[in-house]
Amino acid sequence: MQTFQEFEEQLPPDIRREVRNFAEFLLEKRRKRQRTETRKPQPGRVDQPCAPQP
Repeated sequence: MQTFQEFEEQLPPDIRREVRNFAEFLLEKRRKRQRTETRKPQPGRVDQPCAPQP
């Protein structure tokens, strides 16, 4: 079985950039999710604004 690096080396440069960009996107998405999951609820905090009243 190939390592990710060996697999990546076989790709053309433009596809490597796409793979790298996608991996960075996934890592940032995970970081954001972890930050929101670890955030503790605070008394009196409103996470979602209320809908305007008609």
